[in-house]
Amino acid sequence: MSGPMRIANRDSIGALLCLVLLASCTSTRPTLKIGLIAPFEGVHRSLGYEILGAVRLAVQQQNAAGGVAGYGIELAALNDDGVPATAARQVAALAADPGVVAIIGPWQMETAQAAAPALQAAGLAAIIPAPLPDADLALAPNAYRLFAGDDALAQALLTAIPTGARLETRGAAVAWSSRLTILLPTPDPAATTVIVLTGDAEDVARQLTISPCVGTMTSCLAGPSAGEPLVAARTGDAANGLLWVTSLTRPACDGQAADFCQAYQTATGAAPGAYAALAYDAAAVLFAAIEASAQPQRVDVLATLGSIVRQGVSGIIRFSAQRSWEAAPARLYRGGDLLEFP
Repeated sequence: MSGPMRIANRDSIGALLCLVLLASCTSTRPTLKIGLIAPFEGVHRSLGYEILGAVRLAVQQQNAAGGVAGYGIELAALNDDGVPATAARQVAALAADPGVVAIIGPWQMETAQAAAPALQAAGLAAIIPAPLPDADLALAPNAYRLFAGDDALAQALLTAIPTGARLETRGAAVAWSSRLTILLPTPDPAATTVIVLTGDAEDVARQLTISPCVGTMTSCLAGPSAGEPLVAARTGDAANGLLWVTSLTRPACDGQAADFCQAYQTATGAAPGAYAALAYDAAAVLFAAIEASAQPQRVDVLATLGSIVRQGVSGIIRFSAQRSWEAAPARLYRGGDLLEFP
């Protein structure tokens, strides 16, 4: 049984969306908080609530098991609307609460880029389950990326490009697309053209509605933003030829993730998607870092996070010396189906 959810005043960007303290935390047990930044309103609302359901489930289960290091866990979830400037402000809002020891999020490349400098200033350990570019990650020494890096994303897309193909980039160049251009062999002027869609989910959806991706499997390529729920909802069949790369993986509900899937379904009334799986894993990694810390304080959690190794529903999670998910998957999808290329 969970306590009441307090919905923030929409006019206050820094206000708390929800604060969840589960009943298994007794009145005599001390508590600490983890923060969550995700889009709970606006066009990305469905993404945010898929994530929220998984993190709330992880908190509930951890508290039911006795908490972490003798502490009960509270969840402080803030809405960023999928807007970069808002994400940065929400980092500052969480940093102002001394009870918050670590953060999960933001969840989109653009919001993560905007939040990275604020995270460094806050001194908060953060797990960022988003394709934060390598250069931005390097500037935020307390951030850990739970996603593949620029090169891995580009290398995965490269396997799907026909020999000699020419790239036509639609949208501003981003880290993974710039790397893809460098990796591409010299194109053949007579070869096919592969369209590369960059930008956030709204940009990708807009490009697809203007010029649908149809035809061969590699007619259009895109980055992780193409896998956000908004793209499929807005484009329908226009995205049938779109191939995109991501580190997200749907949980194996008929296999090792069966318990997670059943618990998520019971808690939310919906089957978990790939974002839910990664959110659940991010919370579990934070709990492990708190448990292993000398004291459940920001500086100690930050010092411990990089040493955590955990089998999650998304795979084995450990961080490299560059604070990125070591051996993170970079998978190709088309029409929602996982693809494999030689």
